[in-house]
Amino acid sequence: MTPNYAQSREESVLLLKLVIAEMSLHDAPFNPLTFAVFYEHLAGVNPTLSEALKAARDATPRLSSTAIEELYRLHVGSADDVAVLAAQEDFQRLMRTVAASVASTGASAQAYGSQLAGLTRALESNGQSPDTATLAPRLSEVAGGTAHMQTVVAALQDTATRSEREIDRLRDALERARIEACTDPLTKLLNRRGFDQAMNEVLTQRAPVGLTHCLTILDIDHFKRVNDTHGHPIGDAVIESIGQVLCHVARGADVFAARIGGEEFAVLMRSTTAAQAQQMAQAARSMVSTMKIKKRGTQEVIARITVSAGVAAWMPGDDAARLMATADAALYRAKEAGRDRVVVA
Repeated sequence: MTPNYAQSREESVLLLKLVIAEMSLHDAPFNPLTFAVFYEHLAGVNPTLSEALKAARDATPRLSSTAIEELYRLHVGSADDVAVLAAQEDFQRLMRTVAASVASTGASAQAYGSQLAGLTRALESNGQSPDTATLAPRLSEVAGGTAHMQTVVAALQDTATRSEREIDRLRDALERARIEACTDPLTKLLNRRGFDQAMNEVLTQRAPVGLTHCLTILDIDHFKRVNDTHGHPIGDAVIESIGQVLCHVARGADVFAARIGGEEFAVLMRSTTAAQAQQMAQAARSMVSTMKIKKRGTQEVIARITVSAGVAAWMPGDDAARLMATADAALYRAKEAGRDRVVVA
């Protein structure tokens, strides 16, 4: 599940300023995890995170690194350690560069202020007009200071521009790491972590009148036999192919398809009907039933692939575990009834 980062460059710059201002109000360090939490909150792309963040701030106004890490883990997504470490080092380097540039500008501004003060004193000396010999050195000093300030301010602007580009690069790197952390590498569907996040998000939302949220769990029939007979490379090819089937039949912003176990898949449909969920499951079952394992060379068909599926509709009071259990029970009945079929709870 990928958040919608659709901000323009100008909006991103404004968000960057807001995020840094917000980060400064808390005890958590300036690192990519903290940045990601407040960026997604202020960008309005992660309502579940925003709700959890508000509750955390109500309990403790100044959030610690532990609190931020927990919010990131539960509501943003945990990237692998190598990606986070690399991004964190880059982010800290960027902050050091910006801080050094700002400090340099501040020092130059202070020196320039002293030069201007000296010129003011020379002009106001004893209430008399200063002579050329007294005023010329001061004017020359201020002219040089003005040129230096122009150079320093230009350098700060350049640093700010490069920092904006670096922030964009870091955000993209973190987003790639986030996607990889929530994606099954074989099927390109959500993995169990990503699916659990989708479930937690969807089940906090009320469906429109007449609709509900539906969960379908699918399992490859006799998959152990496929692996034992034809080897794991063939088994992986079968799993990958079923992932492609689900990508085809389970599409849309309100549909979340995942590989949640070795040969087990799930499709969560937001604001739908049991009939529509059943139709999707039947379409997937039908497409998979045409899949065949063929012998290399002769192309002889040596096995067919089928799936069984259980469909469950969310009921008031259900949590994620209860909905999963209901769909699992329907899947079990499909297996017991002879496999290669869809059963609705």
